Amino acid sequence: MEGLDIIAVTFNSEKWLNGFFNSVVQSNYSLQKISLIFIDNNSTDGTKVRLKEFKEKNEFKFLSIQILESKKNEGFGKSNNVAAAKAITSHLFFLNIDTELYTDSLASIEKEVIESESQFKVWELRQIPYEHPKIYNPITRETPWASGAALVIERKIFNKVGGFDENIFMYGEDVDLSWRILLEGYKIKYLPKVKVRHFSYETINEIKPIQYYHSIVNHFYLRFKYGTLFHMIYSIKMLLGLFKKPTPFKKGRRKLVKIYLLNLFKYSYALLWNIFRLRKIKKIRNRFFGVQFISWDYSLRRQGDFYNQSSLISNPSVSVIMRSFNRSPKIIREALTSLENQIYQNFEVIFVEDGTCNARSIILEEFSTLDITYISLKENRGRSYAGNVGLKESKGKYVCFLDDDDLLFADHLEVLVREIERAPFLDAVYSKAFVTPVTIENKSLGEYKVHDYFVEFGGEFNKLRLIQGNYFPIQSVLFKKKLYDANGGFDETIDFHEDWDLWLRYALKSQFKLVDKVTSIYRVPLKSRERDRQMESTIQYLKTKHQNLIVEMSLKDVDIQLREIILTNQPFFIHHFWYKFLKKVIKK
Repeated sequence: MEGLDIIAVTFNSEKWLNGFFNSVVQSNYSLQKISLIFIDNNSTDGTKVRLKEFKEKNEFKFLSIQILESKKNEGFGKSNNVAAAKAITSHLFFLNIDTELYTDSLASIEKEVIESESQFKVWELRQIPYEHPKIYNPITRETPWASGAALVIERKIFNKVGGFDENIFMYGEDVDLSWRILLEGYKIKYLPKVKVRHFSYETINEIKPIQYYHSIVNHFYLRFKYGTLFHMIYSIKMLLGLFKKPTPFKKGRRKLVKIYLLNLFKYSYALLWNIFRLRKIKKIRNRFFGVQFISWDYSLRRQGDFYNQSSLISNPSVSVIMRSFNRSPKIIREALTSLENQIYQNFEVIFVEDGTCNARSIILEEFSTLDITYISLKENRGRSYAGNVGLKESKGKYVCFLDDDDLLFADHLEVLVREIERAPFLDAVYSKAFVTPVTIENKSLGEYKVHDYFVEFGGEFNKLRLIQGNYFPIQSVLFKKKLYDANGGFDETIDFHEDWDLWLRYALKSQFKLVDKVTSIYRVPLKSRERDRQMESTIQYLKTKHQNLIVEMSLKDVDIQLREIILTNQPFFIHHFWYKFLKKVIKK
């Protein structure tokens, strides 16, 4: 990477400038490789003066500092295009002025670009304290689009696709740019370990007027530009739906209609653009990490939009226990890669292979960066036995499981460790997970097809609900090792619902807490009569085993948790589609 052009648009941005300037100057990256380009959209505060003062004081520290000025507010996309035309390095870094770099951000960007630019041409940084909730691949970190708040792109690629669409004043121009990059056959990578602090919201769930109106109008524009006829027609229904409920601002409906009408000519342009590129658009519309319209979102959303990623107060050790039996090397690699991608690093892996040795060479030759203890059982003893071997060998303060066919998003351990460390009274925490029904297409090669992503598990900790059935999958839980020391491990007579049995014995004597964020992927067979039969048999066994289980609860807690079950409880072992259908019928 031959240096970096950092491009920032300003408009009455004086209050953000000190933090922005200082974070760039204090970077541990060579300033002589940085070209700074500021473009001001006719600010009326002290922004212009402060920019010129910074340039006079620091010009010789950097490769270049340029200050461009517009006579009016041209919007985000057009201003960035003007600035990009003045760039002098190989890569452009579009960075919001209300952000601050960490000292290692730029050096980490360069490392990532060098390592992955044969596959990717765009890189998006993680925003702190609120990570953007769109989905990404936990293995490759591919994502369908990149937020313009902190986006790095090869300059020649940016020029090839024509830069930002200047028909979009603000909000959605980054989605459009990303999709045009996908049209050219390039991929976008998310960098969860490379972060910037973004002061995007002053309060949780804050709604800004300019964001509200322009996000809506530009969403419709993108539906005309990339969508099907159905997507275009549906936008009218979405607009009418907004009129059925109060808008967040006074005279909101009137203003929304005005902006919509003023943009009608742009929709005609978008439709023509769509028609002339129909084949190419259809290809990326059929990709999971491509064009998607999911209600108001442009990709599948990971729940936890406003989860605050505050700094960790400590760095405790964690033991991640993996159990494996006759699994294909490809699937094992995927699970281990999702561990290798973890932001939180103070963990060991106890890998117990139950009667096979498919993982031995993979672990020894490909994952030397992980602290792995590999244990191969001579014969197949079952999942519960293997889990107990892992528990016995674990040395961490906390323990979690990762079955060899499940995946963790990069922030999984970080999120759970943060939550349990900030509340010493907790014995365990658990997060939400995507459930992904899959069908195996080639077992030996590890080829499979994912049919859906949905969040079926979750809900606040409720002991009475747990008695009904398990509602947090095994990989979503982080618990104190002392729970194992006090209550033992898995029941080795069962290999299904063994985690439910474990949580019943652990949770009913301790305090668990839900973290309202999706941090993992839980794979399940789309259809398996044999699995269903075995699970049902295990349920009957556990009901008999725990029929005399005593739950100590106050009358107040019983009342609260019973009300929660009556009002919100999800029937167990019912497919999520039928649950939603029944819920609607019951409501009516």
